[in-house]
Amino acid sequence: MDWQATLRELRAHLPSTREAWGVRGSLRWLEGAMRARGASASSVRNIVYRDIGTPQDRAALHDILSELAREAGRTLPPLPYVRTPTLPAELELLGRSKRRAFKQFLGALRAGRTVRMVVSGPPGVGKTMLIEHLEREAARLPAPLPVRRLMLGGDVSAVLGQVKVLASQPFAVQAEAQAQAARAVLTGLEGVLLVRVERAGEFAGVPPETRRAHPSAWGPGPPSTCIAAPRWV
Repeated sequence: MDWQATLRELRAHLPSTREAWGVRGSLRWLEGAMRARGASASSVRNIVYRDIGTPQDRAALHDILSELAREAGRTLPPLPYVRTPTLPAELELLGRSKRRAFKQFLGALRAGRTVRMVVSGPPGVGKTMLIEHLEREAARLPAPLPVRRLMLGGDVSAVLGQVKVLASQPFAVQAEAQAQAARAVLTGLEGVLLVRVERAGEFAGVPPETRRAHPSAWGPGPPSTCIAAPRWV
């Protein structure tokens, strides 16, 4: 469902009357209406702009928009059924941010949307487990996507190919050479890319120049990418 287009259509047929919650049909008004129903007011913008929200909040917002549509003599399309990703038992033990990353990434894949995500944290918080479960679930989709998984630790030349970089070179030169090696591997890949980056990783004996070669800046790769890495400085 295109929430933004639906809302634009409704606003064009609603009177611009200001009420206690704001102009009828505005985002602020919708937040007040959600709050009055016991739903999450903060979910309105996520649902409208990103199509992300719990089934309960999505249903509540759809009901509110349906009432506005009836007032304006319009018909609202039915709310499509979205299967909520079920968390594997192991992931229930992870922190809230990792559980949210799993749900958002898999939910986007199920909806056919492109998603790119970087998950960071210290050792032992479940980054590797997250990557493993995303790989498993991507293969179980109704239309399975090709999955490429890269584990980058130690000398990453074994995975990315020989990197022509020297410790004596300027940091900017090192960073560009490292980024080029990564982009060479990513070019032409399709489906889903899952990358696990270890803090001990190095490029031909040279540590990653993280200030200029953060994994999220490696350039275009597959449509959907999740990078799990240590805390980058």
